[in-house]
Amino acid sequence: MSHSDDFTDRFVEAWNAHDISALVRLFHPDGVMVAPGGVGEDHEQIASMLEQFMIAFPDIKLTLWTALPSGESTALEMVLSGTHLGPFLLPGGGTLSPTGRPIAVRTCTFTTLEGGRIISHRVFFDQFELATQLGCTLHPPDEG
Repeated sequence: MSHSDDFTDRFVEAWNAHDISALVRLFHPDGVMVAPGGVGEDHEQIASMLEQFMIAFPDIKLTLWTALPSGESTALEMVLSGTHLGPFLLPGGGTLSPTGRPIAVRTCTFTTLEGGRIISHRVFFDQFELATQLGCTLHPPDEG
C-alpha cells in the first residue's frame, strides 16, 4: 500500500469520526491547507479551520466517490453531507446563524504528501452550491 492509499483511508476515517486531532496529525509540521474559507499554515490554524466547519455541521459526513493516488499525491472526489446546526463563518468575516438545513456538497481535494504526511492539502467546492443549500441569495451590487 502506498502512502497516498494509506492517507486516504486514515483521512476518511478521521473525518467521519470528527477527530480533529487525528486529522491534524496527518499534516506535516510544514503542511498547509488551502480551502475556500481560508489558509491554514500551521497545525493550530488547520485545527481551527476544521473545528469551525465541524461546529457549523456537527453531523458532517464524507462519502468518498473516487480516490486517485499517484505516488506521493492523491486526488479525492467526495460529497460532504450534514446539517447546518452551528454558526458558519462566511467569506468576508460574517457569520450565518444555524438554519437547520441539510447540505450535500460535491467536493474535491488535491493532496501532496511528504514522508507520508500532508505537505499541501487543497480543498475545492462550489461555494454557490453550499450558499444556495443554506438558503442564502445573491443580491446585485448597488448602482450609483
